[in-house]
Formats: sequence, C-alpha cells, structure tokens
Amino acid sequence: MHYHQATQCLLKDGAKVGFVSPAVSAMLAAASVSRTMSGIAKRTQFSHSCRAYAENNGLIDTLNGQYKFPVRGGLQGVRYTKLTKLATHDEVDACNAIVNDLFTFQLRGYSTAVIRKLAKVVGELHDNVASHANGAGFSCAQVYNDSDGRRIEFAIADAGCGMLENVSRRIPEIADDNCAIRWCLQKGNTTAQTAGGWAQRLPDDTICNPYPEGIETIATEDHHVGEGLWQLSELVRGSSGKLVVLSGTGECFAEGGKESARSSALKWPGVVIEFEITVPLDAGEAQQQSDRLEGIAKRIGI
Repeated sequence: MHYHQATQCLLKDGAKVGFVSPAVSAMLAAASVSRTMSGIAKRTQFSHSCRAYAENNGLIDTLNGQYKFPVRGGLQGVRYTKLTKLATHDEVDACNAIVNDLFTFQLRGYSTAVIRKLAKVVGELHDNVASHANGAGFSCAQVYNDSDGRRIEFAIADAGCGMLENVSRRIPEIADDNCAIRWCLQKGNTTAQTAGGWAQRLPDDTICNPYPEGIETIATEDHHVGEGLWQLSELVRGSSGKLVVLSGTGECFAEGGKESARSSALKWPGVVIEFEITVPLDAGEAQQQSDRLEGIAKRIGI
C-alpha cells in the first residue's frame, strides 16, 4: 500500500515524491484543494524518475490549478485510470465508465457478474464523494505486474468533513476517528440520508425545483460512506487483497482476513480509501477467485 508515501510528503513540507501511486495522486490532489492543506501540496517536489508519470496522469496540472477532465483513450481503462475529480454526478458517471473498462480488461475470464459488482461498489464510493465533498475528491487507479499475478491498486481521497463528523451526528457517543471508521466498515451501518423510494434526484445545476409540489426530491446526499465500504471490504478479502481507510487521525487496515488500526501522525481532513486486488497468473486460481467473489457478492446482496 502506498498511501503512507503521501502522508510522509504532506507531513514534511516541500518533501520530494519518489513514487507516484494512485494513493499519492489522489491524496495530493485532494490536499491541493483543501482549505487547510493546499499550500503543502502545491510546494511538493517530484523526483526525475516519477515526474513524467505525474504529468501523464494529470497530477502536475491539478497541483498547478489547471485540472483537465481526462479523455478516454490509450492505455487509460486498460492499465490505469487518470486522476479524476469527483465534483459532479456527470463526472462520476464518466469516471465509472473508465473504471468499468479497467475491471473488464484486467478481470477478463472472470464472470461478468463479478466485474459488474466490483464496478458498482466503486461507483457508489465515487457518488458518495460527489454528493458531499464539494469538489474536493479525486479517484485514480493503476495496474502493477507482480511475480504471482497482476495487482490492481485503487484510491479515492477527499478533503471533506471526514467520517467522525458524519457518524457522530447519528451516534453521538462515537468520539474517536478509528471508532468512526470501524463503525462504517460494519454491515448495515451507514450515515446515508435516506429519502422515499420514489424520490427524484435534482440535476447538479438545478436553480429551482422542476417537479410538482408533493414530489419528494434529493438535492444532495451527505452520506460519505454507506454500505459500499462494507461491501468493498468483503470483496477485497475474497481476492486476497488489502484495504486501508484514513480519516482524521484514524487508520484502519484489512488484509488476509485480519483487521488492525492505529493513530496517524497526519490529521487528514476528509477520507482516503485505498485498496488492492490481486489477479492470479494461474488460470485455475483465477477461476477459483472469480467463483469466490461471485459467492461473496451474492451473500452480501450486490
């Protein structure tokens, strides 16, 4: 996992980045639009070996205040997804399409149900950021080749209000960042503001309500992390993967069926989610993993 490289960089003003991963990209980008961390991110330096990648995936432009929404093409959606801002639901939809391309290509041979469900969970997490982070959220992915297979690394980071603030509104007795993260990782726990099943979502650029009086509507949803995070943790476990969630001074990890938590030296203003999924080289092992993931998806209801 590579989130700690961004953490160290943000802790040490002007530190030089030696490796650009999805977590590094998403965290530095989110920090650059944060009210409390923007100066640190913009003063970050890149080593010669990784600067070209930082330019190609859009990180340099973002840190310089010149973000451009990535255009589909090339190896994007095959080997990586460029740094993508999650400010509106239109941007989320476009980002979800590229993520779906990546999963479809990298998980070829897996059941279409597994690919669709993985993309659905990531899409929900993207939507959560767009719904509440006020343009301060980013997503990024990269595929790495290891000796025993391919590793899909994915990261989402925002500089919103964080988990504890959202959770404590519903559960006032939770007053610790790690407790808030663990609460969000449990089945059935969500801070989602729910509306009726027939509620209509208002467009992002709505000035006035176009629906007749009496029609329930949703303008925004302050539900940073809901069932999607628990579902993601279950799928990551089924793929021998890793998951880390940062919020405030909390850091929670899941790997190999075990979970752990610790305090972070960096107080992150919003939420960072980084996960890895390993795709085995052996076709038989890949098929077993696909079957296992499909079984998990059915069990958890996605």
